[in-house]
Amino acid sequence: MDGLVKELTIEMLPEGPYKQIAEAIGPENFYRLAEVVGGATIYIPKPESLTRPVRDAHIKAEFNGYNHPELARKYGVTERWVRQLCGPGQTEGQIELFELLEGMTGAGESGLSSTRFICKLHKTASKIRVEATLLLLFFAVKEAVNTWT
Repeated sequence: MDGLVKELTIEMLPEGPYKQIAEAIGPENFYRLAEVVGGATIYIPKPESLTRPVRDAHIKAEFNGYNHPELARKYGVTERWVRQLCGPGQTEGQIELFELLEGMTGAGESGLSSTRFICKLHKTASKIRVEATLLLLFFAVKEAVNTWT
């Protein structure tokens, strides 16, 4: 049979998907495909389904914690998909609240007074999201209550 395969040409195949496949991969490779799955009903995935793991690996490798939108545009996926792959990341300029508290209250043995803490917190509030604003309000109220009592 192998000798007959070498004489098989694309023109000998019927019009339709078989001929299209043979044109794409060649008549000998089409014959090999028929040897593997001939007679079976199979599903052939779209090309993007085959390359999805490679795309996702590229997204993970290029993720820097802040570039969800850029990666989504570059790879034609949603920001939600990038977040699912890479996690929430950090908003640019955002620092961890506990890092801030540790850095501000750890200065010296007694730490910072509430007033100095509020001043320092106020200076960095533009870099911090709503959590810091709420914390600032909490300390201001605490300071006011302490002065009234």
